[in-house]
Parts: sequence; C-alpha cells; structure tokens
Amino acid sequence: MRELVAWPIMRVERAQQIYDGFIASFRHWMMSGAVHSRVELSADRTQAALRLSVQSTSQVLEWSLQASEILHNLRSALDSLVWSLSILDAREPTNPNSIMFPVLERPQDWASKARSLHKTPTAMLERIRTVQPFLLPTPQRSVLYWISRLNNDDKHRAILSLDLRTRRIEIPREVLDTVGTPRHEQLMDPPLLADDELHAIFHFARPLPVDIEWSRAVTEARLLLLRESDAWEVSGLLGICIRSVRDTISWIAGTGPRPPLILQTFERPGQNGDYELITNTLYIDDADRAAAQSR
Repeated sequence: MRELVAWPIMRVERAQQIYDGFIASFRHWMMSGAVHSRVELSADRTQAALRLSVQSTSQVLEWSLQASEILHNLRSALDSLVWSLSILDAREPTNPNSIMFPVLERPQDWASKARSLHKTPTAMLERIRTVQPFLLPTPQRSVLYWISRLNNDDKHRAILSLDLRTRRIEIPREVLDTVGTPRHEQLMDPPLLADDELHAIFHFARPLPVDIEWSRAVTEARLLLLRESDAWEVSGLLGICIRSVRDTISWIAGTGPRPPLILQTFERPGQNGDYELITNTLYIDDADRAAAQSR
C-alpha cells in the first residue's frame, strides 16, 4: 500500500514545499515595508484619510503562479492515485484516457464514472464515492470541487489572479489614548495598488491636538482570490486544499479516517466592505466527527 500512494504523496509534498515558500515569500514582503501609508488630517483635525500604495505589484504574479502550481500538484496527486488503483495487481484499464479522479456535482453522474474505474478495487471505489461533492447540500462548497475548478480555469481559461487587500490597520497608541477609538469608514476594501489610493477614513469624537502628529499607519496586507461572489484568503484556502488531498489519499488507501467534507470555507463581503471568514465543516456522521476531532 505504501508503494501505491508513494507518487501521489510526493505530489502533495511538492505542493506543501511550494506552499511553504509562498508563505515565507509573502511574510518577507510584508516585513520589508512594501505597503506605504499616508495619513491626511482634515483642517479641523477631526478626520483622517488613509492612503495606501505598494512599491510594486509584480510579486503578485509570482504568488499567483505558485498558487496555480500548488493546485496542479494536488489535482495530479488525486489523478495519479486513481491510476495506481486501476493498474493494481497488473490490471489493464479498458480506456486508459478516461482514468482520472472524479469530482462530481450530481449523484446521477456517479454510475458512468464508476464504470470507467471498474478496475479499481470495490472498497476503494466506494471510498472515492464518499468524498464526492454531490454528497453536500451545496456541492460547490466542496474543497475538492474548488481544487478541480480552479485548476481547470488556470489551465484552460485565465491566470489564477490574486488581489492584495488590507487585513489590519494599526492606529498609533498616542492617537487612541488622546481621542479614543475613531469611527472607521472602510471604502469597500479596494485592492492595494502602486497608486496612492484612498482606503479608509477615520472620524474622531474630538479634534486631534496639534502637538500629536499622525502621518503613517502600520498596515498588514493579505492576498485574496476572488471568484464570483466569494473571496478566499489564499494562504488559508491553499492550506485547506493540501490537508484535504492528503487526508483523502489516506482515506481511499485505507490508512486514515474519512476526511470531513468542507461545506464552506470562504470569505464574503461583510459590513463596511470588509470580508468576514465563514467556516462550516460538514461531517457525514458522528463517528466521522469524533475521528476528525481526535486527530
């Protein structure tokens, strides 16, 4: 069994290596002070307009490439697992070109896909069925669905484009101690670009004293992947994808418990235009939940 999953696991480990480099690169970029801020106080010093820019957005393309490589390796890991199962014990697939890991949204499509994988051992084929998106109330919330969808989009349609957005804006303690916490008016969380863009307006309950100067704000950025009405913070999304494929391989090979089906792991627009993280994990039954929580 170890030989059976060796190549798929190597694919997952390569995805993990790229992911670790991706995270290290983004952290280094943040620590280098790449996000520039400029605070403009109103004439009566009761409002502060925050403008942000970055030195260059060229690094975002490299991160987009790394994200696409991670997804490609994960999708390939699943496909190579199914191929290994199809040729187990020197079996000969009837139609080799049809051998790929099924990711299905409709239960009625399972029978035909199962026929194309008829050389796969019955127990393992059943485990493949138990991780299909069609088992979810909303199949499009399956992590396997999005691995397949994003990988296909990247290969056949367009680059996997990422957006730089603000995660956190830090107001100097001296300002907070003097005028209290200001009311924050977020301007729909615009992307961080090379241009000097207005990102937020802060309203003070009373004027900021003239002897206190506030010209810059410490700003933490994040990378978002936007698709239709959803947005994912890329580091979290890719980490979930890697764990899910690793656990799926273990489950199908019979060396680990059934992985949870991720119902929703995404961000959606919240109040003031920022994003709130929504995570909801769906388990098939109580035994699955107990097994996952004990890991």
